[in-house]
Amino acid sequence: MGSMLAVFFILFLIVSWIPRNWGFLMETTWATYFASIALWFVGITIVYNFARALKLHPRNARTVALETGIQNGPLAIAIIAFTFAGTEAQAIMAVPVLYSLFIVIVSTLVTFYFRRVNTAAEQAMPDGLL
Repeated sequence: MGSMLAVFFILFLIVSWIPRNWGFLMETTWATYFASIALWFVGITIVYNFARALKLHPRNARTVALETGIQNGPLAIAIIAFTFAGTEAQAIMAVPVLYSLFIVIVSTLVTFYFRRVNTAAEQAMPDGLL
């Protein structure tokens, strides 16, 4: 039930935010989109590898990587909102806002993939080994 509720809220955020900000999305350069997506990919990869270097179980390492990546967007938006004002804040906020949008979309897809991997691994392992 909790997973279905989370998916509902994620879809609600995407469906409600994108139409209200369509002009912003169309005016944003491809370099900003690339930076937003690359920031997520590089960040989650570094955190995952760091967690694995600390000998965390792969499932725990994925959790740490996803949670860290998800927290970066709101943190960056909060720092910018409290540091800058007006049009200056809006211009600077493009990357963290797009990062937050893409992290919701991509993290949802990655979570569904990880669930499938975990289910397959659990079915392949004898009882009690996971």
